[in-house]
Amino acid sequence: MIEVYVASAFSKDGAGGNKAGVVIGRPELTDGQKRHIAAELGYSETAYVTDSDKADFKLEYFTPTEEVPLCGHATIATFFVLKHLGMLQKADYTIETKSGILKIRAGEDGTIFMEQNLPIYLDTLEAQAFGGFLEERYIPADLTAQVVSTGLKDVILPIDSPEHLRELADAYKEAQTAIDVGKVFDTEKSIINYENLGIGRLIYQLPTTLCEIF
Repeated sequence: MIEVYVASAFSKDGAGGNKAGVVIGRPELTDGQKRHIAAELGYSETAYVTDSDKADFKLEYFTPTEEVPLCGHATIATFFVLKHLGMLQKADYTIETKSGILKIRAGEDGTIFMEQNLPIYLDTLEAQAFGGFLEERYIPADLTAQVVSTGLKDVILPIDSPEHLRELADAYKEAQTAIDVGKVFDTEKSIINYENLGIGRLIYQLPTTLCEIF
């Protein structure tokens, strides 16, 4: 029997957040078995924790279809589970990942802090590239969508207003739900599996004054 824990990272007052599966101490599992477990759980990523000769722990991250080099919310979920199980005896840890050795801090109050690599800025994308699922006018003319990586590539897409962002977020949820349950789509509409495009985040353009506060 394989024990699988589920924890929700970034939740507030026990609600919301981003769920991930966590499997501890099963180094004999094959990549295929890890993908299968991730598929059975149905979350975007599942983390697998084993011993490391380079850090305190080795973490591997699997989606239902592939291994990915890093997953932030699954890392936070993993350390919450480790703390819950009494497996953390200090505050500062290191983890071995496919993105390198990263630092983790586990606070006494249960707060988990994760170090990330400095961002690497990759390809820029024209607004026309997103015409299949949003109106080009939603993207500010003075900003450019770009692929950015701190260990896992994401498309950072600026949106011109909170209203349009909420509209896109609702459309994403509806499309993903429909994809998950295998609904038949209207053939006149362009339905895209955003997850396959690697678009994991829609970033709203913050006012300059607010950015300066941070």
